[in-house]
Amino acid sequence: MDATLRTDPVIERIGGFIADARLEIDDATMASAQSALIDLLGCIVVGSREEVATKAREALLVMSGDAPAFGTHDTFAPTTAAFVNAVAGHAIDFDDWEIPGNTHPSISIIPALLAATTDRPVSGREFAEAYIVGFEVIARLGEGLNFTHYDAGWHSTATFGPMGAAAAVARMWGLDATTAAHAVAIAVSRASGLTAQFGSDAKPLQGGFAAEAGLTAAMLARAGLTGKLTALQGPSGYNKLTAHGDDARLRAAFDRMGQPLSLSTYGLVFKPYPSCGYTHRIVDAALKLRDVDIAIGRIASIEIELPDFHADVLPFMDPANAREARFSLPFCAALALTRGGVTAKDFIDEAWRDPTIAHLVGLTRVAPFKPLDPGLNYDPRQPDRMHVHLDDGTTHEASVDYPLGAPQNPMSLDDIVAKFTSLTMANSDDIAALIAWPDCPNIHDLLKPWSAPK
Repeated sequence: MDATLRTDPVIERIGGFIADARLEIDDATMASAQSALIDLLGCIVVGSREEVATKAREALLVMSGDAPAFGTHDTFAPTTAAFVNAVAGHAIDFDDWEIPGNTHPSISIIPALLAATTDRPVSGREFAEAYIVGFEVIARLGEGLNFTHYDAGWHSTATFGPMGAAAAVARMWGLDATTAAHAVAIAVSRASGLTAQFGSDAKPLQGGFAAEAGLTAAMLARAGLTGKLTALQGPSGYNKLTAHGDDARLRAAFDRMGQPLSLSTYGLVFKPYPSCGYTHRIVDAALKLRDVDIAIGRIASIEIELPDFHADVLPFMDPANAREARFSLPFCAALALTRGGVTAKDFIDEAWRDPTIAHLVGLTRVAPFKPLDPGLNYDPRQPDRMHVHLDDGTTHEASVDYPLGAPQNPMSLDDIVAKFTSLTMANSDDIAALIAWPDCPNIHDLLKPWSAPK
């Protein structure tokens, strides 16, 4: 074995960070974590009614226990609760995501943390620290492995999420550095998921697998089981098998752990629309064009330009169901252009069957372009563009560099709370208590209104 691997295993460093890092959490970073829990809880509650979530719960009712499935009266064993809550949270693709991991971090981390702690009170500060540690691991994996990893077809929510969730739970449980490292090492063996599954039930299921795998790995490590601390590195390690194999780059990413915190550096991308995040710049562009007051009946053609690696995960030109519609750029563009937005109700109502929307979908051509810098998810030098050509030869164009909800174009806490209220119809007292979760003595008390709804 390479001597570097014997003396410098990345997972060993991660274990030390999990156990020993003293986190300096500034107000902006805490605000991101604060919004993450509120936003995800809303996504879980509304997603719990989706077919993929209800069937997942029905299939696993035999896994009984005391951990709640939010938005329902069901309770499960902790690992199963982590799974079903994550599935619900990702069911309509309305949950947050992050750069550089290109993951939906909160569905991996938060359901695992909540399920891991149903037997004791958890303060807001404890919860925030554990969340931030889990996010740190996911983001540094993104720095170290992407976009080679994602572009190869790996669903990074499902491939980085297990390690992040294991790290978060290990921090919450106060595991020592060695045990925490083994939790992450074990999670590497459960880290799998494919972008080829996008547009199917397996996509939210893969989010559930990530949360469950992370919690399971932490439980196994706590019981004394071990993994290889070099599992991310070397000729048969995760980096080589799923990405570029440059271990020096991977080590450099983890050299930066906590310097500063990744959540401080990258923030979160919150979603105003329940569709794949790569549709959102075009949705925003369509809303700009709607302000021009274009006569829909005079549209002759629509052309959409976006990076090729974004287009690759949006393959559905003519969606046949809600799962495909959330990954259909022509549909989301037509929906925004005709109805002034993209809402959860549009998918329930099967808006792709609307003759006007279907007609516009048929007029749309997607033109992917090569990015100037493949390492940038959003490059303001190359915004997404939407061109609407009318029957008289007139063309209207709109471009968007950062979508609404990105840290560069953020949704406020008030926006997040408004989204939560629209999804849950919660009363003002419960919402006011939930907003204050970072300062509460027991976070589980604030979640009771959604763990056994009336």
